Amino acid sequence: MRKSIVLLALLSISFSVSASAACLDFVEKFVSQASTPTIDVVVGSEVDAKCFSIVSWMFQADHGGAVTVWVYGSNDVDFEDEVRVVTWSTAENRSENVELPRNPVNVYYDARWFLEHAPATYGYYRVKVQDFPGNSGTLLLSIVAKR
Repeated sequence: MRKSIVLLALLSISFSVSASAACLDFVEKFVSQASTPTIDVVVGSEVDAKCFSIVSWMFQADHGGAVTVWVYGSNDVDFEDEVRVVTWSTAENRSENVELPRNPVNVYYDARWFLEHAPATYGYYRVKVQDFPGNSGTLLLSIVAKR
């Protein structure tokens, strides 16, 4: 009897530690994917944002390419109810430094786009990519989610 009580106590302690460890202060991911003529989910771009208040993305096209990028949010882990998220964006390149609501974003080789969704109103986010008309490229993506 005594051994089972101790075992139950240890199990409950280990469960509470692992549950709190799941909600870190921030998460950072780096992924890249080549664009195609169809709209494709960027593999590895999914973010479980239930513990976070801000999710932000940095997009860049590699080696002279251009891509079109969308951010989707969902409250379903399978993204069956996904919607395109209106985000605030800032472009950094030689001719443009603007801040405006955008989605999709056209990302050119000489620019870095920064998008932010705050507060993070969806439980899950993911990114999709497609060739920019007349061009293609590889999307370089950095994702940061913070409390």
